[in-house]
Amino acid sequence: MPRFKLLFVLLVSFMMAGCEALETKNKLVYIASAKPLWFAGVQNENLVYTNEYPAAVRTAHFKVVNAGFWMFTGKDLKPVLAYDYTLSVTKPFAETVYLKMTLENPADPDSPFIYDSVFQPENKHTSVRHNPVTNVRLGAQYTVRLDVFSDADLQNRIEKVEQTFISPVDNSAGTLVLSEEYKKYFAHKVQ
Repeated sequence: MPRFKLLFVLLVSFMMAGCEALETKNKLVYIASAKPLWFAGVQNENLVYTNEYPAAVRTAHFKVVNAGFWMFTGKDLKPVLAYDYTLSVTKPFAETVYLKMTLENPADPDSPFIYDSVFQPENKHTSVRHNPVTNVRLGAQYTVRLDVFSDADLQNRIEKVEQTFISPVDNSAGTLVLSEEYKKYFAHKVQ
């Protein structure tokens, strides 16, 4: 009987939080966690569900490591999606460069999320996270871009790293919906 009560509490919690539950062989899995869940949008050899996704872009100085969304549980116990665009340096710059990260805004494509920063030659990677991201649609393609400039005024662009990725998650209706491929991957992980 205590096990039934636990499953009932988890089920009610999931419905109130607007999350999705997965049924596995012997358990119901509520998708809320103290640790964020990663939803990759580009190919990753360790994530089977990404096999048909775009390959990670590589340029003269950078390689895309992550392009996708993190899901974490917000203060109101509802799932929140956060963009993540992370690049590692494959060839360091000789001098300081200036970065402009542009993330497509699913809720308003005419108003992208833009972040500027200074990048030193000794830096090994760069990353930007933005949250919340709303109106994300399952299977939609989103574009994130890193522009590298030689000047602080961002006039002389010397490199561009543009990555398109596919969303394995949807939050456009106010609830979290996962792709079938991700559900299979996640269900397999928890069995």
